[in-house]
Amino acid sequence: MPGIGTVHAATISAIVETPHRFAHKKKLWMYAGLGLAEKSSGEKVYSRSLTRSYNRLLKNALKQAAEAAIIAKDNQFIRQYLRLMIEKGMPSHRAKLTVARSILATIYGIWKSGEDYDPDIDKRRAESDKT
Repeated sequence: MPGIGTVHAATISAIVETPHRFAHKKKLWMYAGLGLAEKSSGEKVYSRSLTRSYNRLLKNALKQAAEAAIIAKDNQFIRQYLRLMIEKGMPSHRAKLTVARSILATIYGIWKSGEDYDPDIDKRRAESDKT
């Protein structure tokens, strides 16, 4: 997987232990310090900010993985990063955070399902939806 080498894979695996600890990816994002905590009352949201209680080693590993994926050759994560920065005008630090979330969500999904990483899964799904 782009950005995830042996060291990052071992670090993430050791910290997370099993994906079944988390009900869904948003809970894992919060544990990793990549999720947004909302403060609200009724239906009004007063603030959205990164959580202050998280696993710092996991967040560091994921941010490094995101930076490695961004500087790698053509992959889904660099395309996402460039789309966020160029088309949406998002600042680079927020785009990297979003890429880190995508990497963690991908890891979570393939780890929980037991499947191998498939970089072309989005293309195949789009083709199957057309037919």
